[in-house]
Amino acid sequence: MLLAENEQLKADALAFAERETALLSQVETLTSFKDSVTAAVHVIHPPVETIVTEDNRETRG
Repeated sequence: MLLAENEQLKADALAFAERETALLSQVETLTSFKDSVTAAVHVIHPPVETIVTEDNRETRG
């Protein structure tokens, strides 16, 4: 009985590790895509720094 449970736990752990690897790969792909989109947007519309002055007026730098 314990041997069967141990084998099942090993199989579950392997399945979990495979799923984790697949998810990490998806995260890397999505992060790369996000970085590409961000770079493209910055080419079209460069980021603008907002500065708040002492009298709470916003200026664009």
